[in-house]
Amino acid sequence: MINRITVLCITAMFAHSLGANLNHEDVKTFDTFPQHYQDGGQHDPEFDHTAFLGGIKAAEEFEHLHEPQAKEQLAKIIHKVDYNKNGVVEKEELVAHLRESLRKIDVEAAEWQFDEADKDKNSLVSKEEYMEYNFGYMKDEEREEKQTQEYMTHAGNVFEAADRDKDGQLSRHEYLCVHNPSNSQETEKVELEYIIGVMDLDKDGAISFLEWLSEGDEEADFDLEDPEEKQFLDEERLIFEEEVDTTGTDMPEAFRN
Repeated sequence: MINRITVLCITAMFAHSLGANLNHEDVKTFDTFPQHYQDGGQHDPEFDHTAFLGGIKAAEEFEHLHEPQAKEQLAKIIHKVDYNKNGVVEKEELVAHLRESLRKIDVEAAEWQFDEADKDKNSLVSKEEYMEYNFGYMKDEEREEKQTQEYMTHAGNVFEAADRDKDGQLSRHEYLCVHNPSNSQETEKVELEYIIGVMDLDKDGAISFLEWLSEGDEEADFDLEDPEEKQFLDEERLIFEEEVDTTGTDMPEAFRN
């Protein structure tokens, strides 16, 4: 327990000291990474712990260290993060370290999923294995729902876009692109087209602010007269205007994994 608390305290210390200086662009990738939040939207401090330590495997190894070893490992990480070796971890250095950690976490998570999906252990994931891994847990009635059917079709399209050699199976490298479609232009394009198709409620080929906020929910309603909701909408509008490419020419940053 002391290992985790120590890391979280150090991470929080850096975050607090840098918070006033970090701009939105600096933290965007870190803050919108899916694993950064638990189901329900609550912040997951374990993700910060993993990111600071340098990835999933590094965090697992750290958990088995005794306290003296853990302190030594933390010192090594801080020394590594201090790229210019001036004895101070600067904002740019911490952001660079976290970005590299996110890339490692992305790859590690994809590799874990690949191994789970590869049922016949031939080091390839077929489309059948991929669909079974993602939808096999569902009951028949759930699979028959229109929204689920549409998403299953989309998942199949992402698979085919990731399958560069068109052999009907994904290698480990190809699987990275179904795990995170922004890893290739082909899968990113398919993902963007699906997102716009779902969110573009009036089918005008662009995403308005309220469509983006509704996330494709036709019944979503917002009370513009309520002060708290108006403040929330103003904050979200700023994110929308800064991050989202409403024309669909590029992958919206807000939708990147």
